[in-house]
Amino acid sequence: MDILDDIFKQADLKRKILNQRSIYETLTLRFPCNRSIGFHVVTQGETFLHLDNQKEPLQLKRGDIALMARGFNHYMSTESKLSARDLKAAPSVDAIEPIKPKKNVAPKTTLVSGAYQLWNDPLHPFFKELPEIYVLRNEEIESFGPIQAVLTMLSKEAAEPQMGSAIVIQNLMDITFSFIIRKIVENKSSKPKTWSHAVHNDSVKKAIEILHANVERDWTLDDLAKEVGLSRAGLAQKFKKHLGDTPLHYLTVIRMQRARALLSATNDNIEAIAEAVGYSDPFSFSKVFKRITGMPPREFRNKDQNEKNMAFRY
Repeated sequence: MDILDDIFKQADLKRKILNQRSIYETLTLRFPCNRSIGFHVVTQGETFLHLDNQKEPLQLKRGDIALMARGFNHYMSTESKLSARDLKAAPSVDAIEPIKPKKNVAPKTTLVSGAYQLWNDPLHPFFKELPEIYVLRNEEIESFGPIQAVLTMLSKEAAEPQMGSAIVIQNLMDITFSFIIRKIVENKSSKPKTWSHAVHNDSVKKAIEILHANVERDWTLDDLAKEVGLSRAGLAQKFKKHLGDTPLHYLTVIRMQRARALLSATNDNIEAIAEAVGYSDPFSFSKVFKRITGMPPREFRNKDQNEKNMAFRY
């Protein structure tokens, strides 16, 4: 099983290309990422990434990639110096039409931007490990590696759009996003008691894969330890050392994440959803769900359904 794919799927990740635009004149755009992971690839020229909590902007040049964690609003501008008034007046990225290319004029920057929306606060510990901002510089990218190959195709498609370019660009952005997430996991793997660290231990990773693939099973620590090939104490110790959690609490978290996905995407009753995530008693399920998510299952479902028609929900 691909664990990351399951994590994103159960967190109900939705993605959208915000724009692919060439900018020829002075322009500042606001990217509201209250519920999204912001993602930018500079395919031509340069731009400046402005953050509310930093005085100096980050300069991004051709081939640079930037990822902003969920809830981290930011601005992209052709200008390196902006006042608080400039930032306040900056239009949202969705508020203006993409600028049409100008013949025989080189743009200041060409930027492909996407948003990876997680509407409801994700429960999985991996999301807490995402840095507020992660920048991969062009010079850090392996010359003939997979990221460089994807960026080359993305730059060409953005510069010379043809029939089907929107689909091609979305898929290339998804591939680039996946590579960046993989790099973040690798970078975080040296920090003990994190999910990224845990999946680099073979035994813990195997246990995590088994739990993700079988959340509905009535697990005991003994059963899981036997599946992994460790003693009960050995598995508990490894989980605590590498993940900073117990196997059964981790199971509870991913069960509640999956339950939320089912409450959002299906009309199944609470009893059926409880059973689908390993609870024979819907009352016990509801109690745990409220403890982990902060609200009862029915309240969550009603709130989620009411928000589905909001314009900015993908």
